[in-house]
Amino acid sequence: MIPLGNKSLARLVGVAVVFVACAMAAMPALADSSYQSSSQITGGVLKDQMTSNPFTAKLMGKAFAATTTTTMVHGNQKATVRPDSMEIWDLDAQTMTHIDTVKKTYWTVTFAQMRQAMANAMKQVGQATPQPQAPTPQPQSNLQTTVQVSVNNPGVAKEVNGMNAQEQVVTLTVTVTDPSQPLAAGTNPAVFVVTTDMWVALQDPPELKEIHDFDVRMGQLMMQGVDVSAMMAEANQAKASTSQLFANQPGAAAALQQMGQEMAKLKGTRVMTVTSVGGNAPAGNATASASSNAPGSDQNNTGSVLSSVLPGKLGSMMGGFHKKPAAQQPAPAATTTDSGSSGGSNGTSNVVLMQTTEQMLNFSQDGIPASAFQVPAGYKQVPSPYAQMNH
Repeated sequence: MIPLGNKSLARLVGVAVVFVACAMAAMPALADSSYQSSSQITGGVLKDQMTSNPFTAKLMGKAFAATTTTTMVHGNQKATVRPDSMEIWDLDAQTMTHIDTVKKTYWTVTFAQMRQAMANAMKQVGQATPQPQAPTPQPQSNLQTTVQVSVNNPGVAKEVNGMNAQEQVVTLTVTVTDPSQPLAAGTNPAVFVVTTDMWVALQDPPELKEIHDFDVRMGQLMMQGVDVSAMMAEANQAKASTSQLFANQPGAAAALQQMGQEMAKLKGTRVMTVTSVGGNAPAGNATASASSNAPGSDQNNTGSVLSSVLPGKLGSMMGGFHKKPAAQQPAPAATTTDSGSSGGSNGTSNVVLMQTTEQMLNFSQDGIPASAFQVPAGYKQVPSPYAQMNH
């Protein structure tokens, strides 16, 4: 990957691929539409422990707060507003303006300049000569890895953020066994689980169609004069390299294929997605955080939970971080099944390390004022990073 200023070739190629896909769709009618999306860390043992310590709670307070993005479309203009920045796309002027609301600055780039930056990136890749490298000895490993992906439709429907939605659950389970070591509950085999609980709208919001149609028009303008076949070839090569990286891991090749097949079954707009990342730990350790409010409990037990589930040095580091004397460590909030741990089988408990919640909400077709697509008064214009890429 060749870095270009504060962008990378991979990001440019990824954006171009999206534009190619959009350019193949049909032309729409114009209307005002908007919606909001939010993302937040909502649970897990790591969050519980970070928020229970006054120092880390203050340090990580912003990271645990919800991040909300507002997307608005008005005719041939689109604005994406984040807490500290926004982008304005103008199809008539064929420009994108990035606004830094913290520094009160902005810069503008034309579609032609963006196309030139992508062309320059492709040229650099073609001219790059791989440097010969001595082969790196690969450590021998006899670990046995199995990966399973499943999509489950529980048949549950309810109203979520004003939309009638149905639940769909995707579960990725990775089991790693070391045959050279004795079997031990929660440690060998080690089981890592990623659960994605989605609420999918039974009918796509009409506001999203208007925004998608804007992206179609933008894609058509962005890709004018671009060698699409060469760009797609580069994107496919990057994808193949990434697949090869994972395919070298035991059981990963079949897992990639299985995941692609299962994810292809998912249809519709995800109005709420709750993703939990965790695994199995020995039952005595996994329940420690839930019982640490009891008088005389050992506050260091939570370190055992983290070091049991997190792999290698990361587990040791996080476990050691929380080894504080009980008198100096405030009692953490009780950990629930959703945010911490739940009972498992064979002497293990299921521990959720981190849980995130993403939502789409506040869909609207109300009129949007023109000021939403203008640079605020008093902001200073600065050079575009794309101009630096093209020199």
